[in-house]
Amino acid sequence: MKKTLFFKIGISTAALLVVFSLIVSSCNFKFGDPSLLTEPTVDYSSSILTISIPRQSKSTKYINIYRQDLTGKKSADYDEAEILSIGVIFPSNLKSGGSTYQFQDTMVCYNHIYRYSVRYCEKKGFYYSEWSNTIEVDNKSTFAEELEDSDLTYSIKDAMFYYDITDDSFTLSGSVIPPEAYPNFADYFDPALLVEYEDDAKVFQLPNSVISKIKEGSSDEVKFSIKNIISSDFYDKEITIKGILGQHKQTASESVSETESTETSTDATESEESESSQTNTEDLEEPIQRIIWTKPVSIPISQSPTATITIPSGTATDGFDYSRSLSK
Repeated sequence: MKKTLFFKIGISTAALLVVFSLIVSSCNFKFGDPSLLTEPTVDYSSSILTISIPRQSKSTKYINIYRQDLTGKKSADYDEAEILSIGVIFPSNLKSGGSTYQFQDTMVCYNHIYRYSVRYCEKKGFYYSEWSNTIEVDNKSTFAEELEDSDLTYSIKDAMFYYDITDDSFTLSGSVIPPEAYPNFADYFDPALLVEYEDDAKVFQLPNSVISKIKEGSSDEVKFSIKNIISSDFYDKEITIKGILGQHKQTASESVSETESTETSTDATESEESESSQTNTEDLEEPIQRIIWTKPVSIPISQSPTATITIPSGTATDGFDYSRSLSK
């Protein structure tokens, strides 16, 4: 039986249903620039691939983690490899006094070579780090599976979005299947929608009806309002629906539970998580410490071969349409 990498953690329903979005791209930076910050270090000697990220300031809002898969590539071609956003850290919710933050990457494969970079969101803007040294996940690893990338995200079985311009709704038909290689993948990850405009991309939580459909592997059609999902800064623009990815929101209680359930955590991680322990009540949502993302999978849109649509800010049909922008 396949070994699972994920933990079944009981998190309050309210915490998982928080409407949440983050910028996950804008990776237009040039490595080798002297203004780049110190690179993260990567280690998997303790059975878990851990990225240690240097602390830069007390005012860091969040930190994006990027990964490149360099398997089979020559060093001269490394900079051309795809940059994938794999998660986010919220330093203010960790309350760690250490010099680094830890992020564990379990979405990796045997005999693949990876490297990592991070982006700090500060008051004055974004600051990028250099790439880490490369690390190969060999088949002696105890946390990785002999799988391909396609086994680490959703698969599409005749799935398609049907866009109705009259009410800005999507109907998802067909099946979006969680990977069978990981039996509790559907318990750990919630499907989310990845939307892009020019250099910016954001992840938006899908309605419960769509989440249930995907987790159950159902082929039933589900209709939902796209306007109720995306934020207003994506209105009146030609946006691209990049697809669906798995999203997991890690809270303090989960971090503590994971630390208690494994003896492989590093000292820095144990210190960080123990200090971030908080009281969990039904009436108080726990702050999110980390976001973990799978690789996105694209889903075609019936009326748009390029998966681009424009959501108008006003769609009233009774004469009270007060749109923010004018169109000729």
